[in-house]
Amino acid sequence: MAAVISTAAWLKVFLHAAKHEASEVNGLLMGVSMPTGGGRPRVVVEDAVPLFHHPTTAPMLEAATLMAEEWGAAQAPKLAVVGYYHANKRAKTHVLSPVAQRVADKVEANCPGAAIVLLDPDMIVSEPERALRLCAASTSGSDEGSWAPSDRSLKPRDPTTATAKTLAEHLAEGGPVDRVVDFDDHFDDVGADWRNPGLVTVAEEARGGEGGSESKGDEER
Repeated sequence: MAAVISTAAWLKVFLHAAKHEASEVNGLLMGVSMPTGGGRPRVVVEDAVPLFHHPTTAPMLEAATLMAEEWGAAQAPKLAVVGYYHANKRAKTHVLSPVAQRVADKVEANCPGAAIVLLDPDMIVSEPERALRLCAASTSGSDEGSWAPSDRSLKPRDPTTATAKTLAEHLAEGGPVDRVVDFDDHFDDVGADWRNPGLVTVAEEARGGEGGSESKGDEER
């Protein structure tokens, strides 16, 4: 399975994890699933929807997923849930939690070939383009069906984007990230917009506008 991610979505994952570095965080990856062959990626992630930074309950997850799916269906072009991301606390833990394993199973069941991603904190500064590690399900042995990080990464569509590199470094150093909103925030205050409109532009301004932007479309996500 091959996959790429827009810089805007890539940055949202980093922002979410950086805001709640003392907690596990997770979210949905929204995009399109494309046929294989001809060198085209199977999964193209266009946006990210931050889910939770507190322990996840099934009813909350179902409600959040439904809202994300309805929002995605209203976009042009339509976006579907094509992946899931998970970040552990800032510690050297490189496995998906049991809850994350179950969510990954559901996402894969609805979108075969989905991008299941674990944020690797060791790579945030040194190799940010490789920090989103793609996970694969074991096909044999006692771990059959379990998801584990592979040696492949979900990389930005434009891996040389200066803004992405400098912002990733900035986040790792504790930069301002309080603007990112997830569904925990939304359920506490319905005025908190989990779609995070303009978040990437705000983040770039906080960084000082270094490096420009990938595209107008990415800026508006």
